[in-house]
Amino acid sequence: MHAEGVAVRLDHCADGTWTELDNSRTGENGQVEFWQQEPGRPGSYRLVLGTDSYFVGLGVTPLYSAVTVEFRMPDPGCPHQVRLLVTPSSYLAYWQR
Repeated sequence: MHAEGVAVRLDHCADGTWTELDNSRTGENGQVEFWQQEPGRPGSYRLVLGTDSYFVGLGVTPLYSAVTVEFRMPDPGCPHQVRLLVTPSSYLAYWQR
């Protein structure tokens, strides 16, 4: 099922320092539909997902209170998605164009 309402933060790394670009929540399809500050250049990014409150809301205590996915974006002008499959005790991340 799609995870609606999960808090997601988007960060960018420049010169070894992480800076928050934006934060949002997943919609009914489990995706962030729109970022106010889109990634604008190639480089290192990370998504931090607040999985704890999502699972606690379902009555489940998760192993991971948050999931952080760091990745390199080769071409911000090309459509892309970082997909995440999450259970209370595991997660799998992959890149999709």
